[in-house]
Amino acid sequence: MKEDTREWIRNRAGLIGVALMVLWGVLAAVVATFLPPTASRTIVKASAAVSVLGFAAFYAWAQFPMAPRKQSTIGNSTPTIGEQLKRTTALFQRTVMLVAVAWCVGVTLLAPNLPAAKRNGFAIIGGMVLFLAGWLLVRSRLRCPRCGTDFKKERIAKLGRWSMDTRQSTELWDACPHCGVSFNEPYR
Repeated sequence: MKEDTREWIRNRAGLIGVALMVLWGVLAAVVATFLPPTASRTIVKASAAVSVLGFAAFYAWAQFPMAPRKQSTIGNSTPTIGEQLKRTTALFQRTVMLVAVAWCVGVTLLAPNLPAAKRNGFAIIGGMVLFLAGWLLVRSRLRCPRCGTDFKKERIAKLGRWSMDTRQSTELWDACPHCGVSFNEPYR
């Protein structure tokens, strides 16, 4: 039952997120009507920022599912290589999406009076820099723990650079294509 509910929510994440944003906006508008004009403008901007960040967090949760860590009865169990790769990828996608959206929201809604071109440029370039910084921090954890093979390069070699196939490394192979270590073996 619990998994069915999660799947239903994940399948309708965009619609549910938009509904939550509209409800949050209506609530902010109602609160802003009872405040002075200068305070109401600030409340509306802040509520718009919170609404967009909430939508980004909800959408990231729905689009990038992450399996929970399995605990053994004896103690902490070591995840398999495949589980660790899936968790790291999902965590990276969730975090970078939320950080990039937070940056863009901060620049566009809360920045001082900048021309639209500069504001949009700061938002886009800053979001790309944050994504690149996140990628540089996590890329070593998305390699084979035994031989260091870059699965992205192997994927490009197998499917081509412009492939529309959305499968991850653990779905393409059962083992590392270079050294042959199984993704079912313990991680490190």
